[in-house]
Amino acid sequence: MEQHALTLIAEIKKNDLPQLRETLRKENEELKFALRSIGTIHYCRWVIIDEKILDGETLAPQLAFSSNFDGDVDQHIEDLCNTLSPLLDDIYSNCVDYKSSDRVAYFKKIRIKEMAFYQGSPGRTVQTIAREKALRERLVELKNQGDWKGQSAQAIHRQLQQQIFSDTEFSWAKQHLQTPGVNWPTLILFGICVLILLPFLIVWAIYIQVFFERFDKPLGLSRNQLSDEQIRNMQLDEDFSFQNQLRMGITRTTARQTGQTN
Repeated sequence: MEQHALTLIAEIKKNDLPQLRETLRKENEELKFALRSIGTIHYCRWVIIDEKILDGETLAPQLAFSSNFDGDVDQHIEDLCNTLSPLLDDIYSNCVDYKSSDRVAYFKKIRIKEMAFYQGSPGRTVQTIAREKALRERLVELKNQGDWKGQSAQAIHRQLQQQIFSDTEFSWAKQHLQTPGVNWPTLILFGICVLILLPFLIVWAIYIQVFFERFDKPLGLSRNQLSDEQIRNMQLDEDFSFQNQLRMGITRTTARQTGQTN
């Protein structure tokens, strides 16, 4: 089953930002439980993008949602709407044009097509990853319980394999998992192109470093004015899991997403 990504960008109603922050904070655990229950989501998160002035234009605060999941995009949206319906109402009632009577159409309307997204485990579903995690934990347990002194690596492997295969919980481990292979023709063609273009790439790199970087004017974007306390709070909120905001899909609205996030 293929992995896909979903990115939603919704404009937050004027004066509703404090209420939205409080809703996301208060319902955080309930949201996590509901999202896990869907069973196809690898990663997801909501991010609030504060009001920003860009090129003289004031951009309203926005609520971004990003997810990586198994299966079809339309089915994923249906799953979100069916499983999280009251929670979504609490969140998106603070956003412009949201109607609880037509959640699916609203999310399709505010969807932003990703130019790229990251896959940490290509070809592996959420269920497959969970099963492999359980297998690893069982192997570590068996390894710690055994006495392997004087035995070869092959002998140890054979004994661990026998113990795993005798456990019906891991009967799936006997089957070969099909995962994406290396596209050798494309890789070879890419290498040939790089070799041909190498002299031009070297000249281009020198030009960028010596001339362009020195005289390129800033885009007018101010640096984030974050206090040390805000930075510490963001670190505490980011570093408890394998996901952070850098895993959000690379969208065509990058310029509009410049600003403080929570």
